[in-house]
Amino acid sequence: MSESSTSNLPSEVIEHIISLLTARDVVRSSVLSKQWKCFWRSNMNWRFTSSDYPRRKPEATKKFLEFINDVIFFHKGPGIQKMSINLARHGDFHWPAVMWMDYLASNHPITELDLNIGPVVPPVSLFSCTSLVILRLALHNARVKIPAEIKLTSLKELCLENANFAESKDAQRLLDGCSTLNKLEFQNCTGNPLYDMDLRINLLELRVFIFNSSSEYIHVHVAAMNLEKFDFIGRNLTMSEGVHFSFLKDVRLDEFQWLNNYRIFNRRKPTKETANKMLKTVSSLKMAENILLGEWCTEVTRIDATELLDGEVHLHLNHIEMDSFTGSEVEMRLVERLVGCCPQLRRLNINLYCKLEQPIRRAVRSGVRSIKKLSPTLIVSVRSETINGSLKYLC
Repeated sequence: MSESSTSNLPSEVIEHIISLLTARDVVRSSVLSKQWKCFWRSNMNWRFTSSDYPRRKPEATKKFLEFINDVIFFHKGPGIQKMSINLARHGDFHWPAVMWMDYLASNHPITELDLNIGPVVPPVSLFSCTSLVILRLALHNARVKIPAEIKLTSLKELCLENANFAESKDAQRLLDGCSTLNKLEFQNCTGNPLYDMDLRINLLELRVFIFNSSSEYIHVHVAAMNLEKFDFIGRNLTMSEGVHFSFLKDVRLDEFQWLNNYRIFNRRKPTKETANKMLKTVSSLKMAENILLGEWCTEVTRIDATELLDGEVHLHLNHIEMDSFTGSEVEMRLVERLVGCCPQLRRLNINLYCKLEQPIRRAVRSGVRSIKKLSPTLIVSVRSETINGSLKYLC
């Protein structure tokens, strides 16, 4: 493309093109023409990635950090709206990152902030940024202290990864100050092991909730009546009995309360109480259509399934997927009970535990044939992961 052709582009088009580029490409675009050289300095969307980072060059690293400082502190346009910095594997950026977040929250019309730059404690000003719409922070086990007053009045999407909350009520205080959330994601967040953490999810506008934590101290209580998608990987979950989750269609319940590692290290055996709690949660999702049940199958092998899912339960599920299936007799009876509770069920996928021996696999296929007799229209697939990672369909 010649210089004349790039110079003749409308300003709006140039701004849009620059907003889609990484930081390195934004700077490179300045050589296209004098017009482009002016535009990159007022770019409102910045994205710094690992490919932009000068590795093993101390002087270049210093200049790179100075460049980020110039972009944030000496911006020549109306202000930065979107900022993404992903430099987690390249050193300690705690203090510059704190200054970046503080200045962006206080002096720019920032609407989207995505930071993954190592252990960083967010400044207080970040929790009072009324312009923020999307906030994604990977904190790498940094100890986070949530201020008493939260003013994230415009926030629609919040994703926290590896946050270590200093106090048991910090996480709840943060959620209480984000009443407009549509999407909430907690990935491997922890708290003080000396105290239990109760996390009550009752946001009226929440549509998507993703929770992934192996901490036994976090108790999640879900009462968000407008949820549409719910992914839960953890140990302690309670679905509010007084709430009808009418819009909830896609559900994932994995490693539910009795992880294999948790059982080994703590020498605790699965009980009928924990299995009943899981199945009670499943039965409360009466309007859900697709559900994935994770590694709980390996934990209920010693429990009598005939007493589980007591009473007449009718679910609207049309797709069930089960992971880490060991093929025990108890599990097969449990599957039959679930199929009997779902008159609209159309598809059942069973993913076998990868180290199952051949006789057990044959028993599973035999059990599947019995299930198909109960529901002739049901599509059932049994598959197992091979050594090279591919899936092998057994029936």
